[in-house]
Amino acid sequence: MEMEDVLGLLHASPDGVYGVDMNQRVFLWNQAAEQLLGWKASEVVGKACYQVLAGPAGTGRELSPCVQSCLSIQLARRGKVAPAQRFLAYTRSGTPKWVSVTHVLIPSVVEDAGALVHIFHDAGAQARENGTVRQVVSATETPAAPAGAMDGETDHRAEPLTPRELEVLRLMGQGAGTQSIAGKLVIAVPTVRNHVQRVLAKLDVHTRLEAVALTSRRRLL
Repeated sequence: MEMEDVLGLLHASPDGVYGVDMNQRVFLWNQAAEQLLGWKASEVVGKACYQVLAGPAGTGRELSPCVQSCLSIQLARRGKVAPAQRFLAYTRSGTPKWVSVTHVLIPSVVEDAGALVHIFHDAGAQARENGTVRQVVSATETPAAPAGAMDGETDHRAEPLTPRELEVLRLMGQGAGTQSIAGKLVIAVPTVRNHVQRVLAKLDVHTRLEAVALTSRRRLL
């Protein structure tokens, strides 16, 4: 997939997306990120990410992992990806907001010229239910089978994608929507939606963008 296609997919994502270079300077901030946190792209691009998401002094910065040389950027500089996580970010008005973040590394052949993309969504309800912040298992690891799987229950995440699901995923990676996929594969729209939902379940992700990013990182597309 061409870089222009990737950037277009990120900008159009219903999830918040922001990208930083290896010096943690923001170069990408999509409309969903603006809606979630209140900052406009014109106010954020060029700034250090930790200056934006950690909130103003006195608002609880010590609870935010958004700091200079954070773990995710340290790993990215070594060509590794940090596990997904939930943490407190701060809106433009200084209001704390729980967000769930998936990190995607875009490598470069030029040293220190790669980019780290963060895909995030509001996780406030889930954080309140849990009562704590829990780090999720890295998407590059195989999740353990849930209780009951040995009794005949199916763990979709452990199942391989079918040839048809791979076709759907490949078209998703090209930016095709539901109608377009249906037309290209000559199948009904509800059938496409069913395939998409099974792909997301098997990959244990929440959105099409996360599915494309994960499989691209694993070089499955």
